[in-house]
Amino acid sequence: MACMEKPKIVRQEIGEDGLVVSPQDRPTDYYDRYVKAKQHLAAGEAGIAIRIYADLVRKEPASVDPYVGLAACHTWLGNFQAAVEACRKAIQIDPQVVAPWIALGTAWLRLGQADQAAAGYRAALALDGDSGDAHWGMVLACAELGEVRE
Repeated sequence: MACMEKPKIVRQEIGEDGLVVSPQDRPTDYYDRYVKAKQHLAAGEAGIAIRIYADLVRKEPASVDPYVGLAACHTWLGNFQAAVEACRKAIQIDPQVVAPWIALGTAWLRLGQADQAAAGYRAALALDGDSGDAHWGMVLACAELGEVRE
C-alpha cells in the first residue's frame, strides 16, 4: 500500500448465531439456516448449531425439524434430558413424524431408560416399519432389557 493511500475498509456482518457472515454465506431463509445448523453439527460445532436451531424455533415454533435438530445437538453434547424435552415438543407439534420418536428413543437409551427408549422406537416403527434407525434402536433397547433372542 502506498503511503498516502487510504486503507480499504471491509465491513463484516455478525449473524444471529454470533459468527461473521460474508454476503455469499448469509442464509436467505429458514431452509438455508436449517441446513447451516446441520452442517455445524456435522462439523462437531454443536454449540453453534444449538444457537441456530433455537433461533429457528423462535421464528417457526410450529416446525418439528428444529426441535429434532436441538435434540441431536443435546444428545451429541451429552445433555440427554434436554434432548428428551426437545423431542417431546416436536412430538406435541406433530406425532406423525418419525424422527422425533427415534431421537426420543436414543435420548432415553443414553439416560439408561431402555424401557422408555423401546417405547419411542416402537412408536417410530408404527409410523414407518422400514426405518432402519428405529429397528436398530429397538435392537439396542431390547439388548439393554435382556430381551434379545438369537
